[in-house]
Amino acid sequence: MRAVKRPMNGTRALALHDLLLCNAAHNKSYIGRDVTYSQLEGAYPSTEVMVIRVDRAQVPASFIRQYLKTDIGYRQIQSTIRGITAHSYPSDVKLIEIPIPPVADTEREIWFATDDKMLVAGRCADAAKLLTAVAVALVEHLIDGRLSEADLIAAQKGLEAGNRDADRAILQSLRQGDAADAPPLIPDLDGLYALLDEPDEGSGP
Repeated sequence: MRAVKRPMNGTRALALHDLLLCNAAHNKSYIGRDVTYSQLEGAYPSTEVMVIRVDRAQVPASFIRQYLKTDIGYRQIQSTIRGITAHSYPSDVKLIEIPIPPVADTEREIWFATDDKMLVAGRCADAAKLLTAVAVALVEHLIDGRLSEADLIAAQKGLEAGNRDADRAILQSLRQGDAADAPPLIPDLDGLYALLDEPDEGSGP
């Protein structure tokens, strides 16, 4: 295990809309294969993760991500790889030329709004995985008797009436394992409810 010092000024911490990609791999084809859109603030990435912080006053980070995920974008990242151990360095990636399309002033607000849509899309994807795990846990609790069908029916009726108390109690009881000190399966239940409460874009009033 290697101990490292946490940077004091926070400049290396992740920010929303940062782009993350692997910068070292035994198989060089992995470098640049995926470009992750950061939904985190304050976390510190591994030294094998490159952080690209886009000047979002000039261009949406979501556009840069989409470009880098194209075949030509991937090839450009691959062209920066050096050494037998396959490393890509920020100084080389910084030199990648990306064509920026002309966008009319009337369209710029819509263009830049895609960044926030990327955040929501990522959170929805994470929530979908979490809810799948919740469904599995509920079935297991039903099988071993820790939860009854009547409990679920009561929670559902409460939700239909606008009352989440029973639903919240059930979800708060779920844990990541059977140990007494196991962390909750849903770390931020209020955040999950807030996400589920967001209106579907394009739905009627």
